[in-house]
Amino acid sequence: PYEDEKFDGVICYGVLYYNPIELIEKAAKEIHRILKKDGVAYIVVRSTKDYRYVNNEKISKYEVLVNENDISKSAFKENGMKMYFFDKDEVKRVFSNFRQIEINSIKISYINDSFADENFIVILRK
Repeated sequence: PYEDEKFDGVICYGVLYYNPIELIEKAAKEIHRILKKDGVAYIVVRSTKDYRYVNNEKISKYEVLVNENDISKSAFKENGMKMYFFDKDEVKRVFSNFRQIEINSIKISYINDSFADENFIVILRK
């Protein structure tokens, strides 16, 4: 455990979405706690526009059980995993304790745009 307001910045890239919402919310609080005043966090989470969310079984509104049969797709290595996805409202809810929330998108499409990885790049300021 780090002391309160220890860091000027935090990077959390591609980690949160492999956890249940309870741990994601706990991580959001911890990131807020360890950031200094005016500190910045750079977070990447999966969007509900991502092909894994669109094409898989929903466990809840934002949670999916990955089941990919195509070995050439990146989700094949995630088979059997639960994954948590975000829309902009969920990003704002989970990170509501931050003073400023900026939400941008990044899309990487494959095979003539037939499917895509879609993420939110979230910049948070305490």
